[in-house]
Amino acid sequence: LISQGSLFAQTATQAAKPTKDKAWYDLVNFSGYVDVYYNYTSNNRQGATQATSGTFHTYNKQFAVNAVKLSMEKLADKESPWGFRLDLQNGQNNMYQERPYQTTNSLHNMQLLQQAYVSFYFPVLKGLTVDAGKMATHIGLELLDSKDNIAYTIGYVFFNTIPFIHTGACANLQISDKLTTSLYLYNSAQGTGYTGNDKQF
Repeated sequence: LISQGSLFAQTATQAAKPTKDKAWYDLVNFSGYVDVYYNYTSNNRQGATQATSGTFHTYNKQFAVNAVKLSMEKLADKESPWGFRLDLQNGQNNMYQERPYQTTNSLHNMQLLQQAYVSFYFPVLKGLTVDAGKMATHIGLELLDSKDNIAYTIGYVFFNTIPFIHTGACANLQISDKLTTSLYLYNSAQGTGYTGNDKQF
């Protein structure tokens, strides 16, 4: 027989078991969602006619699958200093994430792979994390995933002026509990390996 006190202590000890004792695959988090919408606009566009000046939601009076997403992530931290992020996504949203939009589905676009990067943690100050690979933009107040925005429809400024996908690396340094600084280095800010006029952006 085990008394309540010893049972509580045993449970607390198991809960406090260090992360480093776990296998790396036990630290991987899975998440996902399905985003379906019906769109109505007052511009009276019909059928397959698109309002390309707008946001991801371009077809009038139609239901659409905006996004189906599966994410896998292992955070890099002090106990487990390497990690990764992989976001697989399909849907109408994806066609507009890589630029230029008018050449969507071309060879230089990797639309189904929204994000794929590796992460490394270094014990500098409160922690330095370096990510390298393909990642969604850090620019702007809105996000690529419509469901995560205050307004479901993405604004014109975000849609028409800000690159959505970057290829490169970023470093995030936690200087103190209240101060963080970041450095971003991209060799492509117009989509995955996109080149225009034989020049790399």
